[in-house]
Amino acid sequence: MRGTAAADEAWIVDAAFLADRGAAEQLAARLEAAGAPARVERIDDRPPDAPGDGPQGYLVRTGRFATQAEADAERARLTALGFTGLRTVFSAEDGRPATGPWVVNVLDTSRRRVEAALAIDIVPGRELLSGLAARSGALASINGGYFVIGAENGTDGDLAGVSVIGGELLSEAVDGRTSLVLGRHGASVQAVRDVAGVRTGGARRELDGFNRVPGLIRGCGGTGDLPTDRPKHDFTCTDPGELIRYTRAFGATAPAGDGAEALLAPDGRMLELRPARGGAIPPGATVLAGTGDAAAWLRTHAQLGRRMRTWTALLGERRPLHLVRDRAIVNGGPRLLRGGRADITASAEGFDWPEDPGFYY
Repeated sequence: MRGTAAADEAWIVDAAFLADRGAAEQLAARLEAAGAPARVERIDDRPPDAPGDGPQGYLVRTGRFATQAEADAERARLTALGFTGLRTVFSAEDGRPATGPWVVNVLDTSRRRVEAALAIDIVPGRELLSGLAARSGALASINGGYFVIGAENGTDGDLAGVSVIGGELLSEAVDGRTSLVLGRHGASVQAVRDVAGVRTGGARRELDGFNRVPGLIRGCGGTGDLPTDRPKHDFTCTDPGELIRYTRAFGATAPAGDGAEALLAPDGRMLELRPARGGAIPPGATVLAGTGDAAAWLRTHAQLGRRMRTWTALLGERRPLHLVRDRAIVNGGPRLLRGGRADITASAEGFDWPEDPGFYY
């Protein structure tokens, strides 16, 4: 909580954040011609781990208004004239040096047990933090990890990165992204990646994900993801051919769609090959759903009575992270500290988009 606002703070209309100064100056000239005094601010703050040098980009702004209503009115006027992407901001959020007094709340967990919990107890869907905390009897709670909002980005409520609760892998990793690892010996912050697959009768195939709609990968960071298999924050990659594993952590039914499904008994025996996706997930059973070439692989290799063995491995920075009952992992990123020193891995973990320098800003 910031104590005292500086006297020169104001409401501003941001028009764009551009990589090229010439383009920024052209936009500023257009704003001037529309009766909006504009300025171009060079922003030097870049991800500390980003390659190269030079400024992050150029911010085009107009106005200094005493109230948000005045800034909103100017933004509406300019939008009506054809300008796009405008937003109203408060200058106190620019990150300039500021004075206190400050109020900082600290939660000391050294004498408490820290656990991860899943909203509504299944992957699809969301829940207010207050409701989850009351339902679980928590003394204190905070939001943890990134997740999907909206079906256009995958399964609404799906964890956008690795998630382990009670030793069960509920969601695959955005490979290489920093996460919070909880266990009997306390907590650690580590970059996590996963390796998973299925084998049967000498045939093997990679598992692309867990408990989510196939084809839409929030945060990217997996093999075959398009347009990138590197982490990319708040971006939805695609993959036309995926093999996804479902348990009752997803609910009673797998998501419907084209492709094929294999229903496996608890011991891995193949019980049923379904001609399309969207069948029941009985308690204790596993459903493997395939799209594209993964569906073709299932139709070829998923034979009734044959065992299909799935395997998963989570790898931390120094050693494997075994899926034991007291293990929990909450996805996150970027890393902020290593060994007590600043080590901000924003570029490596996908928080800087080269094609959109304003994303990191």
